[in-house]
Amino acid sequence: MHGGYLDVEDQLLSHPNITRRALGAWGATLSIWGDSTLTWKMRDTGSSLNRIWNRHWSTPPEHHGWLYEQLRAGNLDALYQLGPGTGVNLGELYVALYHCPDDGIGFVVITTRTGKRLGRDTGWRPIELRGERLDYAISRFSFF
Repeated sequence: MHGGYLDVEDQLLSHPNITRRALGAWGATLSIWGDSTLTWKMRDTGSSLNRIWNRHWSTPPEHHGWLYEQLRAGNLDALYQLGPGTGVNLGELYVALYHCPDDGIGFVVITTRTGKRLGRDTGWRPIELRGERLDYAISRFSFF
């Protein structure tokens, strides 16, 4: 895969219907768990896109691609095969769930520090969730 590394924010911006909300300098710089908070919205409706869950794992790099393919195939429970996540900004692998309740859409984003160290694009992009898959993801992976 060619190109530069895409972190969570770059991956979100790579989606044609996600844009950054203009909140001023403080909103752009407020960062918790690896990505800015309160800065995302859906381009076509202007609805807010909020991170509702995230975790880090200390897993070997060879598991990362497998996990991404499992999530793309709809196997959201594959995350549990990695063991418990750290829940803090520690670990090699980062997975987050974003939700736009007004539009009934969600996105799973996965990134890894290995890709960042190598400076390569992993090819991973936000995984879109709707309907039953979205409802299931929210029920399983939420801070609430």
